[in-house]
Order: sequence, then structure tokens, then C-alpha cells
Amino acid sequence: MECPKCASYELVPVYHPRAAAREPAPDIRMCPHCGGLWMASTTAIRLIGSDTLLQPIAVDDPEAARARDAKTGMCPNHHGLLIRITIFDDEPYSLERCAQCGGMWFDGGEWERLRTNPQDHRVLDWDLSETLAVAALKDVVERDALVARYGEALVGQLETLADALRSSEDSAKALAYLRLRLAE
Repeated sequence: MECPKCASYELVPVYHPRAAAREPAPDIRMCPHCGGLWMASTTAIRLIGSDTLLQPIAVDDPEAARARDAKTGMCPNHHGLLIRITIFDDEPYSLERCAQCGGMWFDGGEWERLRTNPQDHRVLDWDLSETLAVAALKDVVERDALVARYGEALVGQLETLADALRSSEDSAKALAYLRLRLAE
């Protein structure tokens, strides 16, 4: 599994001695570079109110952390883009969740911020159907804007490319290649 934000780093399992003593340890993975965490939303809901601490790693400079938080990641299980929800706090941040597998991504430091703010725990069980409905409506508006800017032919080619990549297990690598080409 690759990190949704760093892409070139593999997520590593996080060991939980307290959780393992009571039941099988949940599958939680961490990026060794950015300190982000990936887990099932059911795991997050179960652990958020407990005293189980996930060993954080030092998050690099705040600017790099903000840049990663501003970027929507890809599901490490290859289900496509994660859906974002913003937590409005003293310093707002975004959590991401996969609409297909229910996995959640916490950028470095976000799990601890959420864990220590009980009033924000409700976001772990946010209604994806409403978020998807809003996203679908937004997609129609964005498609119209893209057609106005780039033309129907190019937008059609982009949609064909997206359909082809959607069925590929290596779509994240193809998107990375496309980003590199666009940066040239």
C-alpha cells in the first residue's frame, strides 16, 4: 500500500500492544515519511474514545504538512480519489475517506488532534451518501466549466482516459506519470 500523499512511500503496519492483548490488532498503517495514518472508519470509531495511543512520528515543517493536507489523496486500496471533509478548528484541516472501502486517511498529526477534541469525533461517521450527492452535482458544474475552457473533444478524451484508468490497479502510477508530463 502506498501513502495517499507521498505516493513513493509504502505504508507500514502500526503495532498496538494494548489492542492486541484484548483482541486482534486492527489493521492500521502509517507512512514513515509524513506520519499519516490509514485505517478502516470502523477502527477509527472504535479507537477514538479509547486510551490506545498510536505512536506518532515527528511531522516535518508545518508548510509541507499544510501542502499535503490541501491535496486530495488516492485510496491506498486503489479505489480512486478519497472524499474530503473539513474540520473547522482553530487551524482547519481535512480528513479523507474512501467511498468504496470506507478507509480513512489522517495526515500526520490529525489523528491526535481529532482524538483530543471529543466534539469533533462525530465526523468519523459522516454520511458519505450526502457528500457523494453534492460531489455529483459539483461534477456536472465542473464538467461544464471544463468544456467551456478546453472544449468538448478534450474533455471527452479525459473522460475516456479516466474510464480506462478506473479499472487499472496501477492508476495512481498513471496519474503520477500524467502529473510529471504536465509539469514538463
